[in-house]
Amino acid sequence: MPLVFGACLIAIWLTLAFSSAAKFRIASRSEPPLILPPIEKLPRDIVVRHFREDDRPSCQAIYETNAKSLPPLPELLHRSIDENAAGFLVAEREGKVIACGGLTIYPERRHAALWMGLVDQACHRQGVGTLMLLSRLALMGDVQTVALETTALTAPFYEKFGFRQCSQPEERYPGGHRHFFMFRHVSEETRGRIYAYLRTTSVTFEVDLNPRL
Repeated sequence: MPLVFGACLIAIWLTLAFSSAAKFRIASRSEPPLILPPIEKLPRDIVVRHFREDDRPSCQAIYETNAKSLPPLPELLHRSIDENAAGFLVAEREGKVIACGGLTIYPERRHAALWMGLVDQACHRQGVGTLMLLSRLALMGDVQTVALETTALTAPFYEKFGFRQCSQPEERYPGGHRHFFMFRHVSEETRGRIYAYLRTTSVTFEVDLNPRL
């Protein structure tokens, strides 16, 4: 899942991301298709809700279960939460937080950023990451362009959902991984499809998935 270290940094790399997109000659208003997986691929026993302060230790534990693929900087998870706790979601199963992820919206730029998307290692390949990604896309409101930062390890996951690489890989953090930006456009029609799809699942949503639809 994508990483951005500190919500205050998101604006910086978001600018870089879309500058990179122009450099890569990606059409600014084109929208790739969004292929949604069969409903049965999503988990059924999940609650998606806003972050609470007592979720913090669980989110750090999730970060640590993914240590092999992440920079050794868990303290930056806490900094990111502190800077935009209102945009942070968690997924809970039987009272245990098993995933988390942030969304920051910049309405004046009509852009959004996904950050700190993490799933407990024990819950990988169960559709939890897909659920968290789609839930955050559904929350974008009037904003129609979204960016994230990731590595070659997780880029194929985002490519399945129409994200495109728009910068060259760079070693920006400790740990040896090379990060790059990806982005996609999400029209109101596509967001409506995501909302309708999520409402057919048995997931319990304690967030308003359709702002301004």
